[in-house]
Amino acid sequence: MVGLCFSVEGLGFYVICFCNCNIKMFIKQKNGFFVYSYDDLAGVVSKNIMPKLDKYKIIALKGPLGVGKTSLVKEVLKQSGIGDVVNSPTFAYVKTYKKNKNLFFDHFDLYRIDSLEMFVSLGLNEYFYDENRLTIIEWPEVIETILDKKKVLNIILSYHLLNNDCRVMKCAY
Repeated sequence: MVGLCFSVEGLGFYVICFCNCNIKMFIKQKNGFFVYSYDDLAGVVSKNIMPKLDKYKIIALKGPLGVGKTSLVKEVLKQSGIGDVVNSPTFAYVKTYKKNKNLFFDHFDLYRIDSLEMFVSLGLNEYFYDENRLTIIEWPEVIETILDKKKVLNIILSYHLLNNDCRVMKCAY
């Protein structure tokens, strides 16, 4: 199954489709549109997300349950040199990984946070004040109003309409 990607110029986003097919990189169009095999998530991350981490300190991951948000987090952390076991902190809300004495990665899962007030009352907003942190947030919708939009790389994952083994990734900045 091959995914179809399209672009609207000037909107500041690109789409990456990665599908479970025999073709590793099926198409590369202008404006950053790619079709990948699902098996090549590492390539998707290394070519399209890792180069943006110097500019964007917050990755906001949106999408339905089971679409692959945590898999994406695992790959970003792996390529960042984090060797720890990575799993979603659904019940703890946040898990911190230390790369070195000056760089930390915070992985938030806000699925169970139902309001901005709850997020702030738990003191979780304090993580955003340290410049030596990269923050990855699953289910960020509840706190979007307090995020510095200049620092956020929004990634929206969805199932491919024609093949549930495929994922569509849209990055907006």
